[in-house]
Amino acid sequence: MSTLPLTTTTSSYCRICSGLCGINVTVENGRVTRIQGDRDHPLSSGFTCPKGRHWGDMHHDPQRFVNSQRRAPDGDLTPVPVTTAIEEIAGRLTAIIDEHGPDSVAFFIGTQAYTATLTFPFANAWQRALGTHKNFSTNTIDQSAKFVAAERLGSWRGGRQRFEDSDVWLLAGSNPLVSMQGGEVSGIPVHGGPRRLRAAQDNGMTFIVVDPRRSETAARADIHLQLVPGTDAMLYAGLIREILTNGWHDREFCDEYADHLADLGRAVEAATPERVAAATGLDADELRSAAAAFGCAERGMATSGTGANMGPQANLAEHLLEALNVICGRFPRAGRPGRGRAADRRRQTRGAPQSANRRAPGREASGVVWDRTACCTVTSCRPGSSRTRSCHRVRIESAPSSSAGAIRRRAFPTRNAPSTLCDRWICSSPSIRTPARPHAWPTTS
Repeated sequence: MSTLPLTTTTSSYCRICSGLCGINVTVENGRVTRIQGDRDHPLSSGFTCPKGRHWGDMHHDPQRFVNSQRRAPDGDLTPVPVTTAIEEIAGRLTAIIDEHGPDSVAFFIGTQAYTATLTFPFANAWQRALGTHKNFSTNTIDQSAKFVAAERLGSWRGGRQRFEDSDVWLLAGSNPLVSMQGGEVSGIPVHGGPRRLRAAQDNGMTFIVVDPRRSETAARADIHLQLVPGTDAMLYAGLIREILTNGWHDREFCDEYADHLADLGRAVEAATPERVAAATGLDADELRSAAAAFGCAERGMATSGTGANMGPQANLAEHLLEALNVICGRFPRAGRPGRGRAADRRRQTRGAPQSANRRAPGREASGVVWDRTACCTVTSCRPGSSRTRSCHRVRIESAPSSSAGAIRRRAFPTRNAPSTLCDRWICSSPSIRTPARPHAWPTTS
């Protein structure tokens, strides 16, 4: 007989998604009868979504597996003792590995695993013991383009710029106000998203959303680029072209950390506002306004969710989106103020295109002649580790001797290297290939 009181209410947290919202769980006679948000939780402050409030229904679902199952030849599942299951699985895996090698076994770890304390360390230890290199997750399925882009471009070890400190934020293919998929995925605050977004906008931030649907998040955008599905790559190419043509990019950052910017300029040269508008269904002025809002700000990043990553030309789209961050130098650097100085000004000039010869306010002249006739490859570079001195914009010199598909790394520092070291990554993207119709890449006449 249970020693628990007839009715108890216990504080816990939801395991449905990365929000991990605080909840109060009411149990009557051993059965969950009610789940409410915990108003005393320091992060979620009482918020819960419908999925979290129905944890009890899932917990008591009669079809829930509570023990190991064996699938019979006819497809039916029957319970099997866990010791028997382990012995049978081990025997079959041993035979497979003996015949085909360790890479014949692959691991897949789903979303729910991260709330199970022992799952990851045990799974990783098992993978190392087997010697397999095949390791998959939900991200490798719905956001694999992010891994491709990171391998092409490199990675910035200083992390992202903060959403709360930004003058602008571009969010593509994500609805975090509903999905709660913020944080490392999109940069949007996970908890209190609507309230914190409103506060950021009131403080001067321009919020740009790229989404074919007028989602709950897009409805709150200052600029909603409601493009034709599958045309993301064309849109980002157009934004890059507009920023480079008008000189809104961060020249000092590019000179310090990126190579082959001229190749990037040439690759997107055909993506004029008019051609992008024809392919994406947007208005050319919408593109110009979005490019000005993003390029002329001091701080703020372009991020994406699963939308563009699951569409056509996903690798190219994600690469170009990250290239926006690189050409604008949108990464934390030592000596830089936490808050963009353009924030208050953005409230008056939000979305207004600026002349080609005007630099974003607050950026010093580089003293270097910039040749705008040499513009564009899908590219960008980032340092191997953080730098202690301040660095900002200048010019980029193209390297004609480099092949378009080559990636060269110079003295990449180890993980334990001092933070004062910062070796440059020299990257150029794979050649841009003409995508399949109906949204063909434009060509110059």
